[in-house]
Amino acid sequence: MDWLPLVETLAVALAGWAAWLSIPREPDLDWERLFKATVSVGIWAREERSSGDDMAAVEERWRVRLQESVPYHPAGRRWRDKLRAPGAIELPVPALPGERALVEALASLDSPVSRWDRLFGAASHAADGAGLVALGDPRELGDAYDPRRLLGPDADWEAVASWSPAVVAGIARRLGHVVVLNIGVVEGCSPSAVVPDLRHHAAAEVSAAPEGGWLSVCEAPSDRLIVVLGGDQLLPWLRRMADQPALVDRVILILVVGGAAASVDNERQDLISLLTSADLLPELQRRTPVAAIDDISPEAPLSTGMAPIDLDDADPDRLGVDWVDLGPLPVDRVPTEVLARALTLSAVFLLSG
Repeated sequence: MDWLPLVETLAVALAGWAAWLSIPREPDLDWERLFKATVSVGIWAREERSSGDDMAAVEERWRVRLQESVPYHPAGRRWRDKLRAPGAIELPVPALPGERALVEALASLDSPVSRWDRLFGAASHAADGAGLVALGDPRELGDAYDPRRLLGPDADWEAVASWSPAVVAGIARRLGHVVVLNIGVVEGCSPSAVVPDLRHHAAAEVSAAPEGGWLSVCEAPSDRLIVVLGGDQLLPWLRRMADQPALVDRVILILVVGGAAASVDNERQDLISLLTSADLLPELQRRTPVAAIDDISPEAPLSTGMAPIDLDDADPDRLGVDWVDLGPLPVDRVPTEVLARALTLSAVFLLSG
């Protein structure tokens, strides 16, 4: 038997496999942590400006702001289930570090509000401080989260904190082909508010499109759309996209800020039906990220915000969107400028993939 053709074929296959492995790929990121770490950086910068060189005062005020307005815990997944009935929850295997002890602590409490405090608030910070550590120095997140790899060598985390010209210029360069649509969102809470060179258009609701429709805001065939929506505008916007295939191909990112996109079960079912519809499949082989903030009230965490969205059972070959949960956040407690900057940096990272 002549082994030479077999060896040659195997060598070619191995070379192809090695080449495939060498292709650079975007790392998998914890999107909620990236977003909230950027919020944390912005809050620290504001406190530093107001407190001057008194670093102890800055840190204390930063801690208070985070426990009041930036809920985060590394083991906080399925947080609604953990607030509602922690004793009944079945944790995935393997559990996250500290997750079982956290669930046991939550089960010993008698109300969703007290459990919220233990999971995200002052009680959490006093018990283990996991959220503070996770949202502390963003440089400890590692190279995958380093803004310099996307915005240039001068755009480190300190530059993000001050929102330096290098950061603004880097974002403007990466989003130069984008038009930002702000629909039903609080004024100032958008990338276009913190990166002045971005082209943008604002409207109170989806039905208030400019003459010629939403596609008319695109000036060139290469232009793409980032859509920033108030929560109650998500369903109408997705319906509009489902009716206009050309719009599906233009939209590269949807950000949902404030309000509730699906506060009751029938709205959640409508939303899931749209998100999994083949009508939202772009022509190109990609998925459109839909990044949503769950706008809640810590005083009523289970009766505010949006119903959970789970697309895990959807057919991946028919899924045109990528649902990105940015976690719970009382939007009205976060300074608008800080929120807009965090959304903007998150958008750049989301689009880098």
